[in-house]
Amino acid sequence: MSKATQGQPPAASQAGLKDTQKAQGYFLPCVCKPEMDLHIEAMRITSSKWQSTVIQKSQLSDTVVRLRLQKPAAFTYHAGQYVAFFQQGKQRCYSLASINSEPLLEFHIRRVPEGKVSTWLCDEVQEGDQLHFSDVRGDCFYIPNSQPLLLLATGTGLAPLYGIMRQAITQQHPAPIHIFHSCNDVESLYYRQELAAISAQYAHVTYDSCVVAATQQGDVLQGDMVQLLQQSQYDWAADDWAGWRVYLSGKPDILDQLRLLCLQKGVRNMDIYADAFT
Repeated sequence: MSKATQGQPPAASQAGLKDTQKAQGYFLPCVCKPEMDLHIEAMRITSSKWQSTVIQKSQLSDTVVRLRLQKPAAFTYHAGQYVAFFQQGKQRCYSLASINSEPLLEFHIRRVPEGKVSTWLCDEVQEGDQLHFSDVRGDCFYIPNSQPLLLLATGTGLAPLYGIMRQAITQQHPAPIHIFHSCNDVESLYYRQELAAISAQYAHVTYDSCVVAATQQGDVLQGDMVQLLQQSQYDWAADDWAGWRVYLSGKPDILDQLRLLCLQKGVRNMDIYADAFT
């Protein structure tokens, strides 16, 4: 794919693309017969474009840090998209957990063992520091629609889905929204109180969490997310998910299993949006 930064690609060159890709001007150049002048760019992150100050740094769990940056005046994005941070010739991508109407940009950074950029962000970067990052990328974001939404996250995959959920609420999404967060243990389940409060405030929003390790927490399910969603005794589990729009974010191997499960449950491939943390 390529991206039109000016001009509208013809409909035939966008056939088969998701609505989030069309909304950003993406098209297939091999079948594009332009009907007007187009300014285009390749789909890749090549250099730092923005810089901003770290306003707040806090610990969400033993391994996850939240960074909040001042939003640059001209920076715009869809909740759920990501940017690449640059540090000494290296770049790593992190999803936005904030929504565009907020004055701060929020990121959830998991410390990866021996990770050069994540350990720098978690251990060295401090409030007041300047960070350099790319323009926004990604097509896993919310576009107003009337479908029920299923958001399935593992680990810090919660970050983009937290933003997507709040964006849908802000735009008065008319259908049910179900968010499900999975981690290895209870201590890693961050934002539990925030998500529970949102679920209590909005009748059409439900929140569940699960951990693989044994737990005594009554509101936390014990088991593998994929298996729980397959089990009929799980309250939310249904045999038919046709008509749902599904957002997946987190570990690639689990996302592959969840995508397959969604297809088996009747979800159209065009209604599955994924952000794999590779």
